[in-house]
Amino acid sequence: MRIPQIPPRIIRMLLSVVLGRGILAFRQLVLVPFMLSAWGSEYYGAWLMISAIPSFLSMSDFGLGSAGKNKATLDFAAGDTGTAMKVIILSIAFIALVATVSTVATVALIDLFPIASINSVESPGIVAALLVAAAFLQMKGSVFDSVWIGTGRASTAQNSINGLNALLLITIIVALLYESPAYVVAAITFSITLGWLLIYSIASTHTISSISNTQKEVKEWNTWQASKYLVWKGVGFQAGTLWQALYFQGSIVLAGNLLGPSGAALWGSLRIVVRSGNQFLELIGQTAAPELQAAFASGRIKVLHKIFWTTTGVSTILGLFFSITLGLLGQIVFHWWTDNSFQIDNEVWYILCVSLIPFSIWWNGMVLHRCINKPWLSNLCGIFCASIAIVLLSQFGQNGIYYFATISLFFELMMLVTVIPISINTLANL
Repeated sequence: MRIPQIPPRIIRMLLSVVLGRGILAFRQLVLVPFMLSAWGSEYYGAWLMISAIPSFLSMSDFGLGSAGKNKATLDFAAGDTGTAMKVIILSIAFIALVATVSTVATVALIDLFPIASINSVESPGIVAALLVAAAFLQMKGSVFDSVWIGTGRASTAQNSINGLNALLLITIIVALLYESPAYVVAAITFSITLGWLLIYSIASTHTISSISNTQKEVKEWNTWQASKYLVWKGVGFQAGTLWQALYFQGSIVLAGNLLGPSGAALWGSLRIVVRSGNQFLELIGQTAAPELQAAFASGRIKVLHKIFWTTTGVSTILGLFFSITLGLLGQIVFHWWTDNSFQIDNEVWYILCVSLIPFSIWWNGMVLHRCINKPWLSNLCGIFCASIAIVLLSQFGQNGIYYFATISLFFELMMLVTVIPISINTLANL
């Protein structure tokens, strides 16, 4: 029996994604003990609540960054370089406008955010504004990913963000070793992200210039029609940012308000551990995403079906593995990692570990809808499920962290029974 060979570009992408997820997981796992040591749990809890603000404000771009990246990627893959370049310019201009307004608004309105004990961090408005600006800079850079993904070099785009995250990790650790305050960490984040954007945009522009000599625009461009298309798709993509911010950052804010800064620190630390498992599971869909887009752009629907179900199967198997491994060994690592700063019940831990299994299945449905530029239905499911979870947390969260964990598992199960049926129906109608 002949074993099919995996194309080198997929191997390169897989390695890049694994490296990227490893950096993110390592960054999250390592930064927590450094921050707890340098700042203490109260200050760290306030930092977590302030750092949730950029996730909320980044939604104000109406998803045009994601829509522009996805549209330009499909255009590059179809050989429509001229349209792709115009989409990139239009997207970046809009993001720049929204970024300016959001950063200024953060400084002016920081005191209106419903966050307890926010004043324990020096200059919270400046800290939040720097983090907001850095988030928008990275959003601009992500639009340039389309150049590399659409031309079959997705690993280059992934390695770019890998370099940014690695550099941020190193410099922030050094700052924390000197017990630098939050505004220094925020300033480092902004400065390094700005430098990364300048380098990445120059490299991407050079690549566009080289391929534009061999490809030509094949579609007539209408700025008004393109703007309406991007805004409509962008709002659909933005719905994904909305439900994630509503659920993930919203649960942190609720933990802070219901259980105090220490409760926010505990829930945030537990979320980081679970997210480290989620991030490794996401690497399967992230590796397959360029292939899904290429298959969809070229009309190879049967190939798209095969890729989707293969990635879903592999992800499910890994979800079971990570759930069991984290359940058996994770608590030991957690207590060492947090320097025994928190006490948690076994039930809470096992519930969070089990939540990895449904996530490993439904997340691939999200990836599918993003890749084929149909983000609305799956993200509406996310909004619906996140809203229910937040309402439940607001009603029962004051009873302790056990309820946060239980409702987290319930959220994952709700997403499973809504997203996967929609994905099956989408595949059948392609």
